[in-house]
Amino acid sequence: MHSNPAPVSAPTQNEPGARPQRIQVVRTNPDINHPEFTTLQHLGYDGTTPPGSLQRTLEAVFPLLRSQHKQGTRFANPCALVTATTPSTEFIAAARREQHRWWSWLNEAFYSSTRVKRMIRHMDSISRQLHFTGVMIINGKHVRPNQWPDSRDSPQETSPVGQVFGRLTVKSELQGGFCHCQCHCGKTTDVHRKHLRSGGTSSCGCLRAEYDQRLQDKKLTRAWLHS
Repeated sequence: MHSNPAPVSAPTQNEPGARPQRIQVVRTNPDINHPEFTTLQHLGYDGTTPPGSLQRTLEAVFPLLRSQHKQGTRFANPCALVTATTPSTEFIAAARREQHRWWSWLNEAFYSSTRVKRMIRHMDSISRQLHFTGVMIINGKHVRPNQWPDSRDSPQETSPVGQVFGRLTVKSELQGGFCHCQCHCGKTTDVHRKHLRSGGTSSCGCLRAEYDQRLQDKKLTRAWLHS
């Protein structure tokens, strides 16, 4: 990875519409070389350096998961910690937003969602959660990603207008679940909500063009060196 996610001016913030102190989101810049280390810290890991190996990472995470009954309801990934006094659709929606924000940043960093999927394909379940999907604890119980509650009924998920997904900012909603978006490069495009929220689409196409140009430049460089 070649850059860090943009820092958040206020490290702690209450989610819009949430009751005071019920839901809290703390955003941090992850350790780019060891993103799982930041997730471990959000779960309560008190080590000062990354565990250093997969085996040691697993040895560190399992005691944390067993002790989450003391910490209630939370979601942790490499760039955010979401905590709540009680489980709610608002908490699930906040967790999903932070999951998608991390996914969008990965897509931008690697210029392709396909490359990100290929990167995590062979990870074990726990490593995948620490690096990518995030770890969810509800009422002290670790919940695997395929068992997460559905947040589609949350009112915070009904309107994406104003939200940023990768390089795309949603300007308005269209019929059929589509959103009219403006890209950081200045172009506009219409994208279905599910592709925005899944991280499948994070630009107007300029990311792919940049990635293709880099590949072309590398080919030309190799051809010149061997000529």
